[in-house]
Amino acid sequence: MGPLKSNQGETEIAIEKDNISVSVTKEDSLNEDYFGFDTSLIRQYISDNKNEIILEGSKSKDVYRIVVKNKNGIIKKFQIANNWYGASHSSILWDNDDFVFLRYGCGTSCWGAKVLSLNDSRGILNFPMYFYSDSVRNIVLFPDTIEPGIIRIGNLHSQRSIDLDLKLCDKSAIPILMIDSVYIDNLNNINILYQGPDCKSITKVLNINQIKN
Repeated sequence: MGPLKSNQGETEIAIEKDNISVSVTKEDSLNEDYFGFDTSLIRQYISDNKNEIILEGSKSKDVYRIVVKNKNGIIKKFQIANNWYGASHSSILWDNDDFVFLRYGCGTSCWGAKVLSLNDSRGILNFPMYFYSDSVRNIVLFPDTIEPGIIRIGNLHSQRSIDLDLKLCDKSAIPILMIDSVYIDNLNNINILYQGPDCKSITKVLNINQIKN
């Protein structure tokens, strides 16, 4: 949004975020006190899963910390970001009895997930470049950080995982983009549709029972 007015060399601008319009001066916008972490309450609500979620962060309405009180009355605090970029590129996608699932951005063609573990001491679980999650079955699919052609299917609850070497098409600088889609059918099979080594479409099927509790 463009400048609103000028006063003694300072430009006032309007920043609209999450349907909240905030007017700040240019001097404020460059100030760490505005974008940096503090304990400002951004939002407090009860999720559809009955978790009480409190979002805390900067005056710019970016979320640095999440406090969760679950249905059992257990309270956990999670510092999800250490800088403005991380705070401004993170959002909650889903939550359930045991986890809060966030997606974050980390630059051009870079993303990942942070999973907040509510009922144990694991804290924040990180899944760079994840490409599928399931809030009912607590499943996450993500590439190995060293061998991106190897896909890891992990169960957040049981902490069990299976590695698949998909041998993805090498025409992309980011191999994970060769995965077209993932879905779970009525037989509890995970179906991964991807472009194989010859860059033609292939479907890999894995039964979810292999990574259950």
